[in-house]
Amino acid sequence: MILISSLTPDIPSAGSIILRRHLVDNPEIDLQVIKTEPKKWTLRGILRRILGRVGRTKLSSFSQDAMVMWRGGWIDGELPAPEGVEMPSVVMTVAHHEACYAAMRYAKRYQLPLATIFHDWWPDIPSVHGPFRSMLERSFRELYKESSLALCVSPRMKEVLGPHGNAKVLLPIPGVDRADKNCLDTGAPAPFRLLYAGNLREYGSMLMEALEVFKDHPDIRLEVRGNSASWPESFKKEMEERGLLLPYASRAELNIWLSSADAFLITQTFEEKDIRLMQTNFPSKLTEFAKFEKPLVLWGPEYASGPKWARETGLGLVVDEERAEFLKQALEQLCENKEEQGKLSQAAADAAAGCFSPELIQAEFVKHLNELDYERCEDASSPRAANGKPNKSDGVGRKPFGLVTACHAGDKYMVGATLASMRHYCPDVPICLIADGDVDVSDLEKQYDLIVLRIDALPSKEMREMIGASYRVKLAAMWEGPFEHYVWLDSDAILWGDIRKYVREDLDFQIFWPEISIPDDAKEEPPWLAHFYFNLSELKKLDPDFEWRGHPYFSAGAFACRRNAISYEEWVKMEQWGEKIPGLFEFQDQGILNYLVFSKSQRGKMKVDWTDLQWSRSFEHHHLDEDCENSGWSFPEETSKATVLHFCGRKPSTLDLNCYSRPFTIARLGHHRMKHSKLVAWGQVLREDAVLLAPKAWGKIKRGFGAG
Repeated sequence: MILISSLTPDIPSAGSIILRRHLVDNPEIDLQVIKTEPKKWTLRGILRRILGRVGRTKLSSFSQDAMVMWRGGWIDGELPAPEGVEMPSVVMTVAHHEACYAAMRYAKRYQLPLATIFHDWWPDIPSVHGPFRSMLERSFRELYKESSLALCVSPRMKEVLGPHGNAKVLLPIPGVDRADKNCLDTGAPAPFRLLYAGNLREYGSMLMEALEVFKDHPDIRLEVRGNSASWPESFKKEMEERGLLLPYASRAELNIWLSSADAFLITQTFEEKDIRLMQTNFPSKLTEFAKFEKPLVLWGPEYASGPKWARETGLGLVVDEERAEFLKQALEQLCENKEEQGKLSQAAADAAAGCFSPELIQAEFVKHLNELDYERCEDASSPRAANGKPNKSDGVGRKPFGLVTACHAGDKYMVGATLASMRHYCPDVPICLIADGDVDVSDLEKQYDLIVLRIDALPSKEMREMIGASYRVKLAAMWEGPFEHYVWLDSDAILWGDIRKYVREDLDFQIFWPEISIPDDAKEEPPWLAHFYFNLSELKKLDPDFEWRGHPYFSAGAFACRRNAISYEEWVKMEQWGEKIPGLFEFQDQGILNYLVFSKSQRGKMKVDWTDLQWSRSFEHHHLDEDCENSGWSFPEETSKATVLHFCGRKPSTLDLNCYSRPFTIARLGHHRMKHSKLVAWGQVLREDAVLLAPKAWGKIKRGFGAG
């Protein structure tokens, strides 16, 4: 069990206690708890700490808005790969705070089943602004749909969340300790003891009113135990002096106190804003107090889960009026009716031995886990399974044509724009996303229905080491990709119109460039050749017959290619040349790619041609300005020319006024508008740019201080 959760067994809360009972106290489960608070001093970790501090100020709601958008994104880089792949493993989380979304991405990345506990309707709890609450609810429901096993705390929770292939109702598990038999009825006259233990914050106003009503009652004594820090000091002092308000106690002391009860009070709020919370949760005190075999008094609205359960089963006394006077009347009637007390006590005992039995609830929990599908995509001895990240395209037949791009953690904000442009202008064309490193792309995979090809899951270790963490990642599509013929775009490139009619299937390699760069009759080598591509004099020593003139030297950020047009062995040979002669090839893959394409074409081993299909930032852009003016901040349905826009060099940013980027910003907005309103989409773009700008600004500040 790999637990990735904001609630962990070592935190003193009701949800954490339930986790401890299910996981820590169960010898059948080998538990690995992965901490989710940032440990590394990365930019994400620093931003998370800043938001945490802001969350303790009057600006807390804005901090929580940011958390909703981030969805635990700072956590992913903190999570280690799963260990012990030889045994069945499951990722578990609780749908609470942000870590549950990191758990969802982690389970998808490593192809592990995800079990999620839904204790509370979390979207209604944080103090966020309106649009962000809707966003939070979408994320909450997405988590439900992505869970291999959804453990719902009540039937109503399951019903409101909706249809699911494997959703189960699992009530809160109580402790196994029993009533203290030393606290038996001595027969001596004493007030009827109504006890409450638990949350004094959310139910504070109800409990304070009840204490006020019962404080001088001659026959009924209400005692309350819990953290009363939020209560008025004068009220606390009075109730503490009367012995009616008690502090936290050890488990043994608490058990003795609970065993002295004549009845237990379980509350649920009447607040209108909490209607859905009260409908969907299930009071853990119900299952906890039933084992003491005393009447259970449920005070809450008729729609709340506790009163509804008590009415349907007849196992408790319900008070569904908000004023404490009605609670007093119900308790006075119960005090006078010994037969009803006995009936309700027996009902509690029956529930404790039946539906509230910790043994039965735990058996259900283990049963649901055992029924999960733990089968790996491949044999555990294979390189892909050993990496824990099988590729989605494994074992799938090659498709005739598709679009391909790549993503690593540092450029994910740009990849969304690339994918949005692909899906907008070529809606029915399959897309492959090459994932480089430990980047989570599960959200993109779902949003754009991608075929994900992971570098660290390629079958060849040598291939992984050569192309990983570099511009060479594009070569994975050539040797291990899912398409026989494809168009490649760097993550800083977008489609600007539908280019499919210009892509030639008769070619092995189609160069996207607007001109022949060096004329056939050129006498001198241009200086840019050595800077951007290769050292011609050194290359001629290795390939004297290579003709360097008459070619459209191209940027490797966009092209069309047939699978295996350049073999793995041919590329490795070029890498070996480069190792022997430093500086032979420049710009990582670009020099080698240009040389191999032109030399193979020259020898008749590759059919190559060029088409004006790639715009670079060094070109003029008045036609793009016209396209943008006509469409505002949306993709133009008709562009002046269908092409690929490649924003190489300085990365496009709304905060860099010296960097032309409007079409790319349109694509980024198009990506975010698939899930958000226009306003929130702009907020996402600006947030991404601010995050990228922060370290540069900090560097300038430090250099400024150093210069001073």
